[in-house]
Amino acid sequence: MSIQISCDFPGGNIVVRGIRGNQVLLRRDSWSSSWNWYYFYFEAESSDDARYEFCFTCGKSISTGGVAYSLDEGLTWDHIPYGCGCGRDRFYYDMKAGQKIRFCLGQQFLQDDLERFLAGQPSIKKSVLCLSRRKREVELLQLGSDGPGKIPVLLTSRHHACEMHGTHVLAAVMEQAAKIPGFLDKYTLYAVPFVDKDGVEEGNQGKCSIPHDHNRDYGENAIYPEIRALMKLDEEKHFQIVLDFHCPGLGREKIFFFGSEFPHIEQNIEELCDMIGLYGPKWLNFHAGYNVERFGRGWNTVYADGIPCSRYFATRPWMKLSLSNEISYDFANGHLLSVEKLRDYGHGIANALMYLKLK
Repeated sequence: MSIQISCDFPGGNIVVRGIRGNQVLLRRDSWSSSWNWYYFYFEAESSDDARYEFCFTCGKSISTGGVAYSLDEGLTWDHIPYGCGCGRDRFYYDMKAGQKIRFCLGQQFLQDDLERFLAGQPSIKKSVLCLSRRKREVELLQLGSDGPGKIPVLLTSRHHACEMHGTHVLAAVMEQAAKIPGFLDKYTLYAVPFVDKDGVEEGNQGKCSIPHDHNRDYGENAIYPEIRALMKLDEEKHFQIVLDFHCPGLGREKIFFFGSEFPHIEQNIEELCDMIGLYGPKWLNFHAGYNVERFGRGWNTVYADGIPCSRYFATRPWMKLSLSNEISYDFANGHLLSVEKLRDYGHGIANALMYLKLK
């Protein structure tokens, strides 16, 4: 009886510490970061039918939603529920001989997923924002065309490479926007689904990358080509709305916005919350009192280590609404955030934008 563990594929991340019978000892690989954040994505294959225990020696690594797993190399996802064969630092799985299974912190979204999405969205144009440090093409998506009186909108995700649920939502916003009558008379959407393209492909966690991550790079001395290109694009397009999608730490069982220190932007954030409550998924029960973390509380403060995306764009003279949207790895309002639920939420954002009246 034996088991093989691999992360030799796009987005893969794991270190095998040892295998003791049916117990596999693992740790997350945070080699490129100064902080041991949360991310793993690996494949397992057993030579026999056997139950294995996968144990993380680095402490809590699993969300309260459990472990996401895929039997088709990441095409579709299911969950091992927390408390049912799954804890915060270990999980069990009944392996079948010769069957390859992928396990991940969340439901991955990688290059192949983007290409499948775009194949079904002929109205979305794909171009190249820039080349990454390692010469990968960083996609820039566009829905609609520029024109007088139209509001340019920028959607971004994966400033932190491991925060894949944000990309599911970003894609769903564009998907729904293409279907709403009149949406493209009001808005032109631009989107960068993989801001840290190298990190996404190479399986980095992305959070607290050395010397700093993409979401602390905005300013005069930006070191990442993607950030320089985004700031340059803003000088050309004058984005009035920027929605930057992230995932919070494990156990934050909600979807929420970071509020703004700028009153006019805070007012528009509250208006967007109201519109999501009215025109978004009812199961989410979205409202500003619960779904906005006010400026100066918790993580929402002025960072000493650099300027994040939403705060940089909030300072632009033409900006009306710039926010960071944190999307849980696990639950929101008691509902497990499956791929279908993430798409449902993304559709709700597009619906809300249609009725949004910017102050």
